[in-house]
Amino acid sequence: MKTENGKLKKYKLGDIEKTISEEEYSELLKSAKTQIDTSRSTLAFQVNSTANATYWNLGKLLHEQKIDGGYGSDIKILMRNCYTL
Repeated sequence: MKTENGKLKKYKLGDIEKTISEEEYSELLKSAKTQIDTSRSTLAFQVNSTANATYWNLGKLLHEQKIDGGYGSDIKILMRNCYTL
């Protein structure tokens, strides 16, 4: 395999070794980076959405039970008790 500038890249994955042009290698890395960036963004969105929904539902639960001692009062104790159930 020859390229315009004659430069090739070798890479090895396990027992498989392949030689590709620098341009192909660059495109491979670009595609991998794009996939990783997209996955990170999706994951961050999902985590944030889940956290927001959890806090919203917790607030709703506390409101329905008329638990209101002011901002943050005893919420830490309530949450700690939730994890010991």
